[in-house]
Amino acid sequence: MGAASEDERVRVGMGQARSHVFAPLGDLGRAEAVTARLTDAISMGLLGDGEQLPSEAELAGQFGVATVTVREALVALRQQGLVATRRGRGGGSFVITPDQGAPASWQQRLRAVSLSELRDIGDHYLAVAGAAARLAAERSSPEDVERLWLATEDLRNATGAATSNQRNATEAAMSNQGNATGAATSDQGSPGQARAERQFHLEVAAAAQSPRLTHQEIQLQGEQGGLLWLLPSHNGHAEHGAITEAIARQDGELARKLTEEHILEAVDRLVDMHLNLL
Repeated sequence: MGAASEDERVRVGMGQARSHVFAPLGDLGRAEAVTARLTDAISMGLLGDGEQLPSEAELAGQFGVATVTVREALVALRQQGLVATRRGRGGGSFVITPDQGAPASWQQRLRAVSLSELRDIGDHYLAVAGAAARLAAERSSPEDVERLWLATEDLRNATGAATSNQRNATEAAMSNQGNATGAATSDQGSPGQARAERQFHLEVAAAAQSPRLTHQEIQLQGEQGGLLWLLPSHNGHAEHGAITEAIARQDGELARKLTEEHILEAVDRLVDMHLNLL
């Protein structure tokens, strides 16, 4: 075990959520729908950088669409710089993970949104994540719960690494400049923390055994996850652990309550930061 198995461990933790990426699209079998599904999966990290996508024929069969529809979607993904296609032996379509943006870019977005819009984003996510947690407590399997514990551990590790990096950066700034200018952004989360937050909530949604709910979670995390988890809780892994414990005990109301509190605290942190940026 060790560093070499870390990526594999993350993939295992995302296994249930990943299974929804290639689920049939139903009545939304247009190229735009295929593009949106794959775009969300790439932005969420469900499809990793350099990962080879299934063949056009396989994708068409999995999504329940025509091959030409998949081909159109792949063209759109290439134009967006999310997929590269290589010809010949060993060729195919390969994922290109986009730059998620520096914390400063999310600060700019946070400054641009209104308080009412920020609250509305929180309300929407609260409804989806709270319902997912309640249903996960009723429907999850032991394997689902194990994935949640793995995701909780990933956040604990990411938080520890981020704290260490922030401490080193602050000490370096104080040493070089004689002040704590480097501490101004010390409350901002790392990409690893944001990814772990997303992973956990995706797995909760997958454990709810509701494809529509899982797809809604994927879409929300893809659109708003970078903003929602810009300021993750330093105690987030403990909060995730409490949610997982409630799900394991099949206590749906407690799982919902803890999830909603977790998200409300995240939104409150964003509101405070938004006001400080004005």
